[in-house]
Amino acid sequence: MLIFGGTWFPGALLILQCTSAVVDVEVTLTTADETHLFQRMPGIVPQHVGGHGIACSDDVAVVEVDARQRFQTMLGFGATLAASSAYVISKAPQSVQDAVLERLFGPESGGGIGLNMLRLPIGVTEASVNYTLGHMSYDDHSYDWSLSRFTTSADEDYYVPVIQKILKINPHVRFVASPWTAPLWLKTDSSSLGSGTLLEEEGAYLAYADYLVRYLEDYLSKGIRISYLTLQNEPGHGGCGPMPCMILTPKQEVNLAQHVRVRLQRSIAKHTKLLAYDHNWGFSDFESFIQWCVLLILIVPQFLLICIVCHCFRPNINGHLPTVYSRVIVMGEDGGALLGDACLQQETSMREVKAAGQLPHDDSGHRARCCCGSSCAMAAARIICIADALFFFSLQWATHNYPTFLPGYLGQFPMGPAYPLEVLNSTAGQAFAGVAWHCYGGDASAMSEVASRYPELEQHITECSYVPRSFSDYLPYSQTALFMAGVRNHAKSVMFWNLAADEDAGPRCSGGSCCSICKGVVTVPSDVKAAGDLHYNAEFYALAHHSAFLDAGSQHIFSAVSGTGIDAVAYRRSDAQVVLVATNTRNSSNVTLQVDASGVRFQYCLPPGSVATFRWRSYYRPGNQLLTEPSTAPVRTFYVYRAMSDSSFPPEDVNSANIHGVMWYLHNEVVFQAPRKFDITRILRYRVSYKAPEVLFRKGTNFGIRYAFDSGKCTGPGYCPKQFNKYGYFAGCNYVWQYPTQQFTDAINYTNATWFSFPGACSDRDFRSHDAQCVLTDPGGACFGIPTGEGDCTYSYERAGEIRLDDLVGIRDYDQFVLLGGREFDRSLDTGVNLTFWDNKTDTAKNEVRVAKALAAFEQKYPLSEHLQDVACDFDRQRFESP
Repeated sequence: MLIFGGTWFPGALLILQCTSAVVDVEVTLTTADETHLFQRMPGIVPQHVGGHGIACSDDVAVVEVDARQRFQTMLGFGATLAASSAYVISKAPQSVQDAVLERLFGPESGGGIGLNMLRLPIGVTEASVNYTLGHMSYDDHSYDWSLSRFTTSADEDYYVPVIQKILKINPHVRFVASPWTAPLWLKTDSSSLGSGTLLEEEGAYLAYADYLVRYLEDYLSKGIRISYLTLQNEPGHGGCGPMPCMILTPKQEVNLAQHVRVRLQRSIAKHTKLLAYDHNWGFSDFESFIQWCVLLILIVPQFLLICIVCHCFRPNINGHLPTVYSRVIVMGEDGGALLGDACLQQETSMREVKAAGQLPHDDSGHRARCCCGSSCAMAAARIICIADALFFFSLQWATHNYPTFLPGYLGQFPMGPAYPLEVLNSTAGQAFAGVAWHCYGGDASAMSEVASRYPELEQHITECSYVPRSFSDYLPYSQTALFMAGVRNHAKSVMFWNLAADEDAGPRCSGGSCCSICKGVVTVPSDVKAAGDLHYNAEFYALAHHSAFLDAGSQHIFSAVSGTGIDAVAYRRSDAQVVLVATNTRNSSNVTLQVDASGVRFQYCLPPGSVATFRWRSYYRPGNQLLTEPSTAPVRTFYVYRAMSDSSFPPEDVNSANIHGVMWYLHNEVVFQAPRKFDITRILRYRVSYKAPEVLFRKGTNFGIRYAFDSGKCTGPGYCPKQFNKYGYFAGCNYVWQYPTQQFTDAINYTNATWFSFPGACSDRDFRSHDAQCVLTDPGGACFGIPTGEGDCTYSYERAGEIRLDDLVGIRDYDQFVLLGGREFDRSLDTGVNLTFWDNKTDTAKNEVRVAKALAAFEQKYPLSEHLQDVACDFDRQRFESP
């Protein structure tokens, strides 16, 4: 559809473009009914009035996109290359191998989806091919503390060759390595892949740290550079049966990290960064359900038991029960519960009835729970018997299969954010570059909880698989719960579970916690003959809508949805293209998507459960390619000040100063008039972060010429757009007594008085003539968060307080002061009248006192504000004006 000149044309894929400029918006669509699978649709352009499209719904959701609000830089998207993934790919004919790897890792221009993140297991996983001794780890030889028999040579058969083929297609793939279990001889249960934890002895930690680093070094020698290492896959997962796993508590992870860090520092693999945790955002729904069930089974029967005992045995005030006819619950040694009709006759105390550890035993040694058998409470007693049996059975089953969730629920084994926060708060916290997460419990907001406390650390989603779900359910759900929620909560990468599997979701282990329905991103049938036999699953298309469109340096940018039925996330590529991924979360109705992206407006109708990627180029196209890339200049953070009336204007397209500069301005331009010039009443303070664009920084300076602005228009010196096109939207500065205001010679009496200029949007126009077009083509340098130094993202700012001039100089009522003949400063007298604050304008010492009083006023009003040093003005006219 199109809004053109303010009119909607239903039934077409068109754009709102109220200006003369034309914007082509590319559209790629996947529908839940699989009629469109990652298919390029007709672009959205104004001349397509009456063109073909999808009929719109009355349900409308608006997505606002702002490429100037930038957040984390994305690293990419991918999956885990388990041994089974490499195996099924390697067994396919060569033509099929080439086809599937090109499709997965090749660039969009060649028909690929550009995956660039791979998780590599260190040793055996639930998706391995061989579980025999010698294939479970890289050193299955018992008690080889020196790792003299460590080898990764088995991976040379098919695993490493597949990785090397991937690197030939995409040399920029990053790898995350994770162990599922330590070698058995380093575990407390040396007979089981699926249980136990690391031996609690220093030698075990030393050997395991060496083991992990040896793996990194061996793989580096094969040309595979591991970017990240996690110390344990799902450290809270134990009791896995045949599935490999190992408990690793936060304390153990801290200890192991310290040893790994020391070992890495002297390793050729020192570039590898550590990621903490590598487990769920929180407890899974199933685990939470079991926790509540067990707790209820534990608590409720005890209340019922007390009530029934009191009712049935009130005559037995001595606390002993006479002959009790009871239904019997026989607890087998294997945790199984048998309900029997046999009756026991015995003398049993009430205390024994309630104490699980003192239950009577039958002749076979099984524990028996005796329940009240009198007719008055037989029904209730049976409930107690069954409930108690369920409790004992559930407790034993849960403890065996999920050994961490009950302690975790009671605060003894932290899960979700609590685990990484405990690790990061420890003495080993600095060893970690970030946190790895899985999607199987909790939600993505857990990452923000950690990021809020450690904003410098990276967040990565290293595993996820939503099963069992149909294609139509999987596609929108994975977008909303994983990709969009994940990226909005600081994830720099998102990875699914297995990259490839056969038609039986294998090869894999079976039983226990092994997953028999965890499909790969692509299914490679065991009898595959040609590329047409491959089946690309919902995971493939979910990834493709993000991975195919981002390049190195792409950033997550601001997006917000108004209305229902749509979820979305947006990115800005390094070449200034904007990418928006949107999904219709409804399963049976269309939703009209309206996009407003800083002047680029269009509408599109999304079918139920569908996902669409929109891509368009930013209007900002500087003359120098360097201005489309982040600069290498340092970020400088400092305060600037503006003398203002009670009206508020941002520090864009106006002049500001350091504290000395604003005090000079007040002294020389404002306070000698009554009322004050421009009705100025206050000093506003802004906290500014500035990063010079690369072109200017390479000239050896951070700041350019300080331009003057009149009514928002840059008036020079010189032609401002020419220099902004050359250097980007740089901040300018000058010492007030130097060029271009060298006439203000007495400003030297305010030490280092400095003025600044920060170009905003439409800097070549008076603010009264600003419109959407100039915002697009002349965006200015202001952005949000930490500036990147790209040509249109050189500075950000936030209000940092204000002080009233009357309070500073000691005037209670300004109007009354003037009415009674008062003057703040009289130039002819070099003093004030009925006020001494501004006396002696050329006295440097007194000027310093005035500045100090202003700073003290801010300090008193905002005692918790940062203490920031003035930034030095390094503008060099000769360098700036050189070719």
